[in-house]
Amino acid sequence: MENRANVWRKRCSGWQRNRVLLSGSVLFIATSSNASPARGGRRRIVDVAHQTIRLGIKVRILCFLPCEQVARGWAFLKNGKASLTNEAGVPVHYCPMLPLTRFQWIDRLNTWYCGIVTALFCRFYHANIAYGHGLSAARLALSARHQRKSLRVIADIHGAGAAEYAYQKQLQKDDQTLQRLEALEKQVITESDQIIFVSHRMYGYYKDKLNQEITNHTVLPCAINTFFTVDRHKRESLRQKYHLVDRLVVVYAGSAVAYQQVEEMCILFKEIQRLHSNAHFLILSHHRQKFESFINQHEINPSDVTILSVDHNQVFNLLQMGDVGLMLRDRSIVNQVASPTKFAEYLMCGLPVITTPYVGDYSQYVIDHNLGHIIDLDSLSVDSALEAFLQDVITNRAFYSKRCIDFVNHHLVWDQLGNQLGQVFSPLTARTTSSNIEEPSP
Repeated sequence: MENRANVWRKRCSGWQRNRVLLSGSVLFIATSSNASPARGGRRRIVDVAHQTIRLGIKVRILCFLPCEQVARGWAFLKNGKASLTNEAGVPVHYCPMLPLTRFQWIDRLNTWYCGIVTALFCRFYHANIAYGHGLSAARLALSARHQRKSLRVIADIHGAGAAEYAYQKQLQKDDQTLQRLEALEKQVITESDQIIFVSHRMYGYYKDKLNQEITNHTVLPCAINTFFTVDRHKRESLRQKYHLVDRLVVVYAGSAVAYQQVEEMCILFKEIQRLHSNAHFLILSHHRQKFESFINQHEINPSDVTILSVDHNQVFNLLQMGDVGLMLRDRSIVNQVASPTKFAEYLMCGLPVITTPYVGDYSQYVIDHNLGHIIDLDSLSVDSALEAFLQDVITNRAFYSKRCIDFVNHHLVWDQLGNQLGQVFSPLTARTTSSNIEEPSP
């Protein structure tokens, strides 16, 4: 199968005639090796790189590596860099950070050092925009602007950084690291030339937190590409292969980290199974052992569970075997401003989503457009409303599938959102018109 990078190269080499393009060059900044294809942050970088190329702008990626990633060795870094280069379709550079950045003075020195490196890269490769993926990366871009005054900075804020740190560490407000992160949030949002939020709720959160209007912002959710089309015959073939014919297949795709509510998913599945004895739990994850532990803990029959660890390019094919997808999150700020890619992935595969009221903009989408069902994490029993929903999905699966696919194709694919990214770049670049671009090949 032709990989996604090659598909994008063909698309971008034969774009529409007379399309208005943006001139210039962009350096993407990241604060991770992005070696793992499973990481949501990497998916965002790859997708935005593809869209930037589509707009006629040259792209490079500069990854600043924390010491713990450098310590994993040359083979890990070489393979990770090659994988990211191939998937993004652009040159990738790695550069180590300074060690011991948990100390404030070393953290400041590291910011200064990474800023100089970024400025030198921008000068050498004629990049006029530094695009920071995440708050920390945006800070390095702002530091580079101190060295190179003509540089413009875009901050793509993937999550509520300070709230996320506090959530993971269970910290109090007076924690010094937390205070530094909150100061960083204010600096990035105040000083960047353009801000990208992944949800409208994230914009509202920062607007209220900083008590100021943020006029130079755009909302770009974590969208997906339209490389996949549901194939009914393939779905039936796969369900036969995995012995899922006549089963109610409940799907989860993702990691087993705490905020994904793995234990709650197991509890909910067991409740569903109590009323639907033919229910089957399909899990697509590289965290097999963690899921097996939870499955055993909740005494779910292993024959009613399938755990598959596959590359991302196989996920869509397997997701279409399902009937409903799970995306459970708690009420923390981290989740309330989030934009999980898996929501769009589920919908693209025709799966309505069982979720909670706290998932960024998506929970309201589920309610407004009948894309699934909202449950309460504090009461995971199958009530009459959830039972009616599941029965409706079983009876009218084709209608749910079409509704979900139509919604994602209109609201959460890059073919629809790419022009919004162009509007972010537009004020920062000189516009040129190309009249000799070939028509796309059929």
